Amino acid sequence: MITNLIAFPDIIERAFKGNDLSQIAKYVLELSKAFNKYYGSVRIFRRS
Repeated sequence: MITNLIAFPDIIERAFKGNDLSQIAKYVLELSKAFNKYYGSVRIFRRS
């Protein structure tokens, strides 16, 4: 997930240079998939 976050500036630059905002949407989708996978595998809350 960290590598996805690090790629953010490059994605923005590529979208701007290519005049292709769908690159940002694709990036956000992949980032949300990574977060969902992380959230599903790591216990955040525990029952007492």
